[in-house]
Amino acid sequence: MNGLSGWALRPSQLSMPRDQVHVWRIQSTREEFDKSDFRKLLNHSELLRADRFRFEEDRWRFTVVRGFLRHLLSSYLQVPVTEIDFAYNESGKPSLAIHLNKYGLQFSVAHSHEYGLVALSCDVQIGIDLEFERSGVEYLQLAETLLSDVQFAEFMKVPPDVQGACFYRFWTRKEAVAKAIGIGLSMPFQSFDVSFQPDESPGIIQLDSLWGPADKWSLHDLDVASGFAAALAVHCRGRSVHLFDGASAGDKPPRV
Repeated sequence: MNGLSGWALRPSQLSMPRDQVHVWRIQSTREEFDKSDFRKLLNHSELLRADRFRFEEDRWRFTVVRGFLRHLLSSYLQVPVTEIDFAYNESGKPSLAIHLNKYGLQFSVAHSHEYGLVALSCDVQIGIDLEFERSGVEYLQLAETLLSDVQFAEFMKVPPDVQGACFYRFWTRKEAVAKAIGIGLSMPFQSFDVSFQPDESPGIIQLDSLWGPADKWSLHDLDVASGFAAALAVHCRGRSVHLFDGASAGDKPPRV
């Protein structure tokens, strides 16, 4: 999937200009990562959540991405990682606790298989989604439950050899919007439309006025790795998107 690419290494100092969006990529399979270092970054409830995963690899992926989020927020806010605290809305979306967030820093997190993404910006709703492109998916059956009648009719005309790419295109874009709004999968996906055709730029076509005019949003596809689809939604236009790779030595979690 074509999208924003060019993942830079971590800058020497982290700051968040208000006209920017920062997206960080982390790969949980890096050999130099020490599981104990990441677990030490999580609080009690997060450790319980990690341990509820049935498979070890899922526990590890959650632990790495959550620990990396805490590490990033600590660096941006210049506070000890142990002081990072979250609040949650009715749908379970996390945000920084009010006493920490004098800069209005917003974030969104996604992970799939070995990759995780963290998106950050100031004073704006932001959402990110990442999906591993599985084979053998019944695209038409799923699309019928996720698209409006008009868009499903359009999807049925898509040649079979590109249905998969179109499916993951609209799925990640819709999920990113829903996460930005803050209600995730509880948002009725058939109630709004996003572009998905190969020759269309990322964008929201139709959205309930409750969540703002569609033309006040910006959507971006992200080129994370082969076999993955990802999208970023920002309830604002004109902000530049900067991509960083959490693969430099400076992005190892601090020992606590």
